Amino acid sequence: WLGRARLGFALTAEDIARRLGGERRTAHFVLHYSPAGPYAKDIAVYAEDMELRWQQLGAFFGGTPAPPIHAFLFDNVADKRALMGAAHTFIAKPWRREIYLQHDPWPQDVTWHELAHVFAGPFGDRIFGVSRKGLQFNVGLIEGVAVAASWAGNPLTPHQIVKVLRDAKLVDGATLASVMGPRFFGINAAQAYNVAGSFCRFLIDTRGMGKLEEVFHAAGSDDSWQKTYGVRFETLQGEWLRMIDAETVPPVERAVALERLKRPSVFGRPCAHAQALAKQRAHEAAQSGDQIGRASCRERV
Repeated sequence: WLGRARLGFALTAEDIARRLGGERRTAHFVLHYSPAGPYAKDIAVYAEDMELRWQQLGAFFGGTPAPPIHAFLFDNVADKRALMGAAHTFIAKPWRREIYLQHDPWPQDVTWHELAHVFAGPFGDRIFGVSRKGLQFNVGLIEGVAVAASWAGNPLTPHQIVKVLRDAKLVDGATLASVMGPRFFGINAAQAYNVAGSFCRFLIDTRGMGKLEEVFHAAGSDDSWQKTYGVRFETLQGEWLRMIDAETVPPVERAVALERLKRPSVFGRPCAHAQALAKQRAHEAAQSGDQIGRASCRERV
């Protein structure tokens, strides 16, 4: 365990910073990057963008976390996987005031979202700075607040995306309760994130950030909605859905968005590992002359 960094099976943030090599400090951030990587040539621009997001999020939340925030900027997915484990997933650690990003074309809008998790940390639980009560993590509130804080229309806002889902009968009265409960990951990610973000933004716009911070801290427990807002969760949901029904969406954007939003959740997709094994068995069957076995495996794939 003491040699974990040297042996390569576990790296601390300090180890990762040393491996990346480059460092850029601003008023509120420490950016860690590779001097020979794609971030390097535009590091001043990325630093300025993060300072812009600091100002925007500070105004939105009405406060800021204690600086500095450490941003670990990896050249690509492979380097990020090798150094900290996650591949395509962008990571924020509010309790450490850290974000972990791989290089994407400019502008890298995900920076705004991941920083929002850190800004939400001060009103989260004392250990992780997220929406948690005991063993219950409310992922809907964790992600919903970040989506609401990094609000953008690219080209549709989360309100408009939920309108598309609702018109297509993909969102109903039970969807929000699932998103704000333990079944968040049982729903298509694009649907879940936008439903959560739209609802949180609605609450902030109509009743202020302070009340949502209270519910966030209580992890959206059953009694927290009534205690904080003075009405039941179902009442808030009904008001939100009426607002969604009044949204308008251009027909062309509706058709494009719907294709992406119809994809199944991560639990509804075929397992990539199982597919790879079936392809391997098909190849082995073909080499041995077993055409029936090959056809069976290919059909499974």
